[in-house]
Amino acid sequence: MRTTPQVTAFVCALTAGFVLVIWWRRRSEVLYGLFGVAAALWGLRTLTFVIETLPEGAWLLWRALYLAATGGFIAVLALFAMRLARVDWPWARRGLLAYGLIGPVCVLISPASEPLVNRVWSAGLIPIGLVAIALAIRTVSLQRRLSSAVLPAAMLLAVAAGVHDYFISWSTQARPPLWPGWFEQRIFLLHHAANLLLLAMGSLLTARFIHAMDALEDLNRTLESRVADRERRIAADFERLARLQRHSAATEERQAIMREIHDGLGSRLFTSLSRVERGDMDDAQMAEVLRACIADMRIALDALAPEDGDFRTALGNFLLRWQGQLEELHFQPSWRIEVPESEVPVLRSPQAMLQLLRIAQEALTNVVKHARPGHVRVALRQTDGALLLEVEDEGPRLRVPAAHRADCAALASGRGIDNMRARARQLGGTLDVRHGEAGTQVRLHLPAPPLATDLRPSA
Repeated sequence: MRTTPQVTAFVCALTAGFVLVIWWRRRSEVLYGLFGVAAALWGLRTLTFVIETLPEGAWLLWRALYLAATGGFIAVLALFAMRLARVDWPWARRGLLAYGLIGPVCVLISPASEPLVNRVWSAGLIPIGLVAIALAIRTVSLQRRLSSAVLPAAMLLAVAAGVHDYFISWSTQARPPLWPGWFEQRIFLLHHAANLLLLAMGSLLTARFIHAMDALEDLNRTLESRVADRERRIAADFERLARLQRHSAATEERQAIMREIHDGLGSRLFTSLSRVERGDMDDAQMAEVLRACIADMRIALDALAPEDGDFRTALGNFLLRWQGQLEELHFQPSWRIEVPESEVPVLRSPQAMLQLLRIAQEALTNVVKHARPGHVRVALRQTDGALLLEVEDEGPRLRVPAAHRADCAALASGRGIDNMRARARQLGGTLDVRHGEAGTQVRLHLPAPPLATDLRPSA
């Protein structure tokens, strides 16, 4: 018979340690704390069936601990039922604590009072158990679940077993006649019923834990679904915003090119038409103006809608036209083009392509107008994201004395070079023009633009 108390004491200690650690980490879970204390107290009380002998000096302390464990277990059971029934009676908590200490304190103060304490004080624990049963029944009516009825049933068995054990110990008259030898055998039932009660309390908390985990999983699934929906909406919003920005950028590019054509080509045609109507232009001048207008129009068309949609195609068309024109005028062009097959960061927009091609066109036009026939070197290369354009010729048509070379340079930096510098500033770059006996060099430097912010949401 000692095996059951030993197992009970060990399991209660193990369960109490595990549950109290949970409560220590999550103080809001008061039910786990009360269950851990109840298991610890009942395990302590069960040791009276395990420990066979005690030193004489420790007997009084051991009896006080036994009574404290018994009264504490009943008090904690009532607090557990109150918490489960959502009843908050501060006076009841203080009263239960005080009553649970009265018995053991009286024994410590007056050892001779132990029989009276066992008879009277222990009888007072029975009404506390009945109140706990009533609270557990109230919990069943609130929760309306079959699993909630396990606790009041276990409490009822425990209280009935406690009453049974009390009468075995102290009553000599209220013995039922059906089992006349039962009381004489002194078979106590409370330690068995209390084990069932602790099992019921643990099962109830386990069911609550599983229910909480299921609710948490449902909540996580709901949150994941909502987050996924929100991410899809945000991605769709970013995509719409990106489309609007692309559309707006394309519209701005078209408007800028239209203004460029209107202010450049349109203005030149209108001015030339006025001069023709006044008779101020001969056939040669008219042909030169028309060729310049056609060149401007072709550059604008190549930049706005290239065949393959990239800068290399527009550049190829540009070089092909100028190759023939320069050779007709007895120039020997050499082209050094070192741009990647991928998109050139500096020339992401048609407007930027148009400005670069017009700078190159103006530089080659100045070569045709002012340089003597010979080699013309054109280089376009990309280094570290920056774009470099260089146009070099072999010098002016006539030899200029050194004393007048500065005046020649001033004349060379006229409206055409001013226009090229203005276009370079629009692209965020710089234009450098150098004159010398060996020829003129036009050098355009376009730095790499800052990285644009990606409008797409990160994965």
